[in-house]
Amino acid sequence: MRSSRLWQPRIEAVRADRRFYGYRESSTLAHELDRIREGITRELLPFHPRAAAELLGRLIRLDANVFERSDDSDGVIGDAIAAAVSDCGRAWAAVAERDPKMLAVEVLDLFTTDEYGARRRGDHRIRGGARPRRPR
Repeated sequence: MRSSRLWQPRIEAVRADRRFYGYRESSTLAHELDRIREGITRELLPFHPRAAAELLGRLIRLDANVFERSDDSDGVIGDAIAAAVSDCGRAWAAVAERDPKMLAVEVLDLFTTDEYGARRRGDHRIRGGARPRRPR
């Protein structure tokens, strides 16, 4: 799977990057996360949805790494993570023969290890399109 091999090193490069992204530079990091996400959804998801879902899961799990070394005051990195969560839900929905127990474990892990809350911002699509209700 050529595309899978293309995107995994880019995810690892983001993980290995140790520089701090200040307020003005955080959009650079968010754009890289979006480019990776868009590439996976465009090139891999239509043909290999399981591989796309797994790579998107890895991208989502970068959140603690990127939040700890960036100033995301404007929320652009959080938006990129939330978009990856939505796309991950679409990818898993496209997997014809998915194991419901394995998928439940994956979703539980994604949301119980969400230290920064960005993953929850994209979860409305995983729950079937209903947006979270705001408290009154």
